[in-house]
Amino acid sequence: GGQLLVAGRLMSEPTVQPPCSDLWHSRAVLTRVMRRNESRRALLAGGVGTCIADLTFSALAPGSPLQHANSAAKQCGRGGRADSVATGVEDPRLVRLRGRLFTTLNTARAPSATRSPPSCAQLASQRQVSLSPLQPLGAASPLRWEASPSPTDRNWLLFEHSNGTYAIFSVEPHTVLLCERGEENGRAEASRGGQGKGAHRRARFTDVGNGLCQLAHRTSSAALRDRFRGFAVHGGANPLLVRTSGGVPLYYVAIFHTKDADLQYANYAYSFAPRPPFEVLSVARSPLSLRGKRVRMVTGLTEVGVMDAESGEALLGISYGVDDRAARFALLPLTVLLADTQTVGDGRDDATAATVDASELLRLPREAAAARPVARGD
Repeated sequence: GGQLLVAGRLMSEPTVQPPCSDLWHSRAVLTRVMRRNESRRALLAGGVGTCIADLTFSALAPGSPLQHANSAAKQCGRGGRADSVATGVEDPRLVRLRGRLFTTLNTARAPSATRSPPSCAQLASQRQVSLSPLQPLGAASPLRWEASPSPTDRNWLLFEHSNGTYAIFSVEPHTVLLCERGEENGRAEASRGGQGKGAHRRARFTDVGNGLCQLAHRTSSAALRDRFRGFAVHGGANPLLVRTSGGVPLYYVAIFHTKDADLQYANYAYSFAPRPPFEVLSVARSPLSLRGKRVRMVTGLTEVGVMDAESGEALLGISYGVDDRAARFALLPLTVLLADTQTVGDGRDDATAATVDASELLRLPREAAAARPVARGD
C-alpha cells in the first residue's frame, strides 16, 4: 500500500545487578514510519511513530529454546557471574522470502545438541541469528551452522536464489550458507548426493535440520582481505537483486560495516554475483557518508521507487542507527551508492577447502585473542 516499514531496536539503560553486573535489555519493534506518494515522487509523513508490533514477545515465545537461553543469561547477570549481560533481541532486519515478510534478529544462543552447555561468560557474549515470520507474526527460529568457526554468529544477511534461501556468514571470505532448500534446489542437491529425504518436496526452514544451515559456497579476495585487515567486518543490510529493464539479473548489492580498535564504525556498499558461487565483484572505495554523529551500522536497504520514468533508475532507502539513540532513513539513487567502487575480481569457490579461516575478519585482533573455543560433542 505504498507504506514503508522499519524494524528498530529499543535498548534500555543498563541496570547494575549485585555484585557488579551490567544487565542490558533490548526490544525489537515494527513501526510504520512513512508512505510514498508516487505522483509527487516524495516521501510524506504518515503515521510517524506508530508501532505495529513488538517483535520481542513473539521471538521469545514461552517454552521456546530462545526463551530458555534468554532466561539463563538473565540469571547469570543477576547472580553476578558475568560482567555484562545482554538480554532480549537485537538488530532486527526485514527480509522478504518466498513472498512473505520476515525479520532476522540477533538473540542469545539457544542450546544445541552438538555443543556443551554454555558457561555464564559464553551466555553473556555469544549471540546467534534467528528468523521470525511477520505474516503472520510467529515465534523466532534459530539459524545455525554447526561448523561455524565463530562462537558468536550474528549479522547474517539473507537472500533468495533459484527457490533457495541463503545466508552470508562473512564478507571475506564471502561465505554463503544454504539455509532453506526449495523444490528445485532439493532435487539438485539430491542428485549430488545431498539430503535426499524430503528433498523432493517444498521445504520450510524447519525441514533443513530445524534451521540448520550448510556451507554452500566460499570465495576469497586477497585485495579485500588485505584492505580490511585489522578491522572487524560484519554484515549490515540484506542484499537487493539488481536486474536489467528486461528482468535479467545483474548483481546483488548489499552493505557491510567495519569496526576498528576504537570502536569506530564505517559502512561500505558492495556487490556480488547473481549466481553461484556468489563471489564479490566490487566494494566501495569510501564509506557511506551518512548524516549524524557516531553513525553505527546500516541495517536496511530497500528499493522505494524510481528516480524518474525516463531513466527508470532505482531510488534506494537506507536505514541506520545514530549513537545508539536514534534511527535514520536516507534516500539515494543506486548509481550514487555504487559511484566509486573497487573491482576485486573473481574468487575461486573453495567451499570444500579446510585452509581458509572464515573468522579472520569477524573479530578485532584483541577479540580473537580473547575468544574461547566452544566445546563440541563427538
